[in-house]
This record gives sequence, C-alpha cells and structure tokens, in this order.
Amino acid sequence: MADEINQLKKEISLWQGKYRSMKQKYMDLEQSTIKYRIRKRTDSFWSIVAVFLNSSEQGTSLPRKLNMFFKTMWAWARSGFKLSSEQTSQARFEICKACPELVNNKQCNLCGCFMEKKVKIESASCPLKKW
Repeated sequence: MADEINQLKKEISLWQGKYRSMKQKYMDLEQSTIKYRIRKRTDSFWSIVAVFLNSSEQGTSLPRKLNMFFKTMWAWARSGFKLSSEQTSQARFEICKACPELVNNKQCNLCGCFMEKKVKIESASCPLKKW
C-alpha cells in the first residue's frame, strides 16, 4: 500500500512538472506573440513613441525626453490633433536647421524631439522659444 501511494505521488509530481512546463511554454508563446504584434504595429503614435524612447543622443535624459514628449502630445491632443501648414512647417524646420542644438539635422539636443515631425504639430513649440 505504501508503495502504491509513493508511486501515485511520483505520478502526480510528474504530471505537475509537465503542467508547469506546458504552462511556461504557453506563457512564452503568448509573450513572443505580444512582442511580435508590438513590433509589427504601424500606428504612427506608437512608432513615434518607440523612436523617441530608443534614441539616446547626448544632452537629453530619458525623464526630460518623456516630459517634453508628453507635454507636446498633450497639447496636440487638446488642439484636436491639428497640423500646421506646409509653409509653417518648412519655416520652423529652417529655423531648427540653423540652431546649434540640432543633432544630425534630425533631433533637438534640448528636448530630444525629432524636429521633422515636431514642426508639423501646430501646438508644438521650440524649447528655446525660437518659434
């Protein structure tokens, strides 16, 4: 009788191990599916967020970049997601091109924003108040 009980305990233990293994495989699969979906997402907001958070130019800390990013996005949302005219965007970007804080003709060293995108947002402003 004791042998049978020990045998049943071993079988239960074996099944519990298989269950944990299967559960872990399912969770890994679910996580990889979620990661895949996030990577493949083409929504412009999330691609802007991803580019913004993955950039690491000198002079701009992540907390400052996040603060500036969400301030800009909040102001943009309050304005009804209005975009500036093509002429205004070009004029703003020309001002940015002349600024020494622009890194690689793309990113502002003060706010961390990618200026080709930011100049198109009507409610956005330059951290140096140039526009």
